[in-house]
Amino acid sequence: MQQLTLFRLTLPIFLDAFFHIVLGNVDTLMLSHYSEQAVAAVGISSQVFAMFIFILEFMAMGSGILIAQMLGAGHRDRASHIANSSVYLNSLIGSVLIFVLFSRRLSCSSCSIFRQRRTSSAFITHKL
Repeated sequence: MQQLTLFRLTLPIFLDAFFHIVLGNVDTLMLSHYSEQAVAAVGISSQVFAMFIFILEFMAMGSGILIAQMLGAGHRDRASHIANSSVYLNSLIGSVLIFVLFSRRLSCSSCSIFRQRRTSSAFITHKL
């Protein structure tokens, strides 16, 4: 069995976090030439989606830890049960989050930053 260093084990996690940050920055940079409202809208929606992704990722990480513990203890049946439960629970939580997102129809027009006059760009620039 090959011994893996801590760096090789954590590299995918760091790359995932890095690319999430880069994606948000690229979206902001591309829309900065269009309008300040578009930048604000993308920023708000990116935060909402990042929150949903982090919720599901934390569930998956916790399940992975439990599965590894059960496999290490030699309980393959318990590990299989935890894996199946994790998939069902993540699917249920994901479905609830999608339902909440679409039922609330989160739009940037309902955010408090856009309740101000759209012509007051100084407000948007200094509040962000």
